Amino acid sequence: MKNKVKYLLFVILMFPFFVSAAEVSLSCPSSVNSGESVTCSININSGATLVAGFQANISASNGLSYKSYSMSSGWAGSSSSSSFLVYGNKVSGSKTLGTYVYTASGNPNDKLTISLSGISVSDENGNAVSSNTSTSATVRIKCNDNNLKSLSIDGVSVSGFNKDTLSYNITTEKSSINISASANSGFASVSGTGSKTVKYGKNVFDVIVTSESGAKKTYKINVTRPDNRENVNTLNSLSIVGHQLNPNFSS
Repeated sequence: MKNKVKYLLFVILMFPFFVSAAEVSLSCPSSVNSGESVTCSININSGATLVAGFQANISASNGLSYKSYSMSSGWAGSSSSSSFLVYGNKVSGSKTLGTYVYTASGNPNDKLTISLSGISVSDENGNAVSSNTSTSATVRIKCNDNNLKSLSIDGVSVSGFNKDTLSYNITTEKSSINISASANSGFASVSGTGSKTVKYGKNVFDVIVTSESGAKKTYKINVTRPDNRENVNTLNSLSIVGHQLNPNFSS
């Protein structure tokens, strides 16, 4: 019997039981333009456990300038650019405790990090119920690359293509062509490609590259289709049975 009791005590001490725990997370936009505001929310998921207090240290990497913070409705507390403390409320489930706002700056594709450390969550009885002591979120500066990587017509690369050359001239006898293009950046989008009807004379087709940051660049394709159609519009002969034309027919 004594051995069983000792074993149970060993299990309890070595493997404590947790009825429930609160998990804290940061929610921020995945990417922003340099100069834009970044709003990050501090969220908690406590399941059925009533959370009555929360505190943590908050820090941001270079490139994120602190602007403001706000606590969610119903909470009291004392927060700053480096710490967040709320109390005086009781919530359960998934809730937002507050938000921090920064201004982002940096070069395209720079990664900026917001971190929470020293996380402490207490329930209505003052018991610690947090399941994690730290968490972080990364925000990337959007890419402004709006260059084309390739440009082709009917599967053939446009002669002399260069990402910095924005106008091209071609001549074709075809009544339609297919324009294909790919962006230099995987974050950019391309419009103006596909099948195009080519009329006689000069045709202009625009291929537009829009960077992730919203900057646009237009590549112009000037397509000339020579008009080699016969332009004779006169009659070779004209007669009316039983009648003589006056004056006589002349083309």
